[in-house]
Amino acid sequence: MTTSPRLVIFASLALGLAGCTPAPETLFAEGKEAFQAHDYTTAWLQLEEGLKQQPGDTEMQLLLVSTFLKIGEGERANTRLQALPADLRTAPRLKLMQAEADILRGKFETVLVRTGLPACRHQIAVAALPHA
Repeated sequence: MTTSPRLVIFASLALGLAGCTPAPETLFAEGKEAFQAHDYTTAWLQLEEGLKQQPGDTEMQLLLVSTFLKIGEGERANTRLQALPADLRTAPRLKLMQAEADILRGKFETVLVRTGLPACRHQIAVAALPHA
């Protein structure tokens, strides 16, 4: 059996590209730039790739949570928030992010407990979504 020259070239190219993943800092910068440009899909992809290389990068995780919140992915945002260390989750900014994720997930009662906000769902939505 002979090996096709095209197959050898393709396999070599594929192996070469596999080692060309950008550094996590580059992926974070690209994700941040995409987020600021409201290109949330690109931000999501870049940040996920960066977190594969640096899973403990809190700034990257928080930007990914913000990205999920912007595109209405409350479950994904919640999963990422729950994966953060417990001491970080008590910060006011993260409580607000968690409340927004809970609203997207339809967990209004949880928002009341976490934030102490009034019982009116409309007031919860207005308070938890300041960028709306």
